Amino acid sequence: MKSTPVRVIQALGNIRHEDGNTHGTNDLIEAIRGDFHLNYEAIATAGSVSVAGLGRWRKNNYGETPRVAALIDWANARTASGDDKTSNPSEAVRNISLGEIEAHLSKSLKMLLGENAVQAVKVAELKPSEEGQLTLILRVV
Repeated sequence: MKSTPVRVIQALGNIRHEDGNTHGTNDLIEAIRGDFHLNYEAIATAGSVSVAGLGRWRKNNYGETPRVAALIDWANARTASGDDKTSNPSEAVRNISLGEIEAHLSKSLKMLLGENAVQAVKVAELKPSEEGQLTLILRVV
């Protein structure tokens, strides 16, 4: 069962726009982090900003309205659709590209094995089934 991202909804409701700036960015970022279980790098990607820029939004609790708009739009879309998680792996892979899967797996393996232990991760075979199961064969070099 999916949980409602209550903190994100509250943070979006508390956003204020004044003098070309959007206030309440720290609360929004921390709510996204808590409700969607994303790290700062993933949140920065969703908001089309660098991790350093995201850090400034957290520290200052505001950002320039046009720059913060992407993160607000992303959060609004996630709360409106409620699609923060899918019910099974087979359904999930239909919503993501092979490149994104490979990038996530590569990053995770590098964290586990060390930066120099993994040069590339390629999906050799990907078979989602109608029953929700997923067969994934990787080529790691």
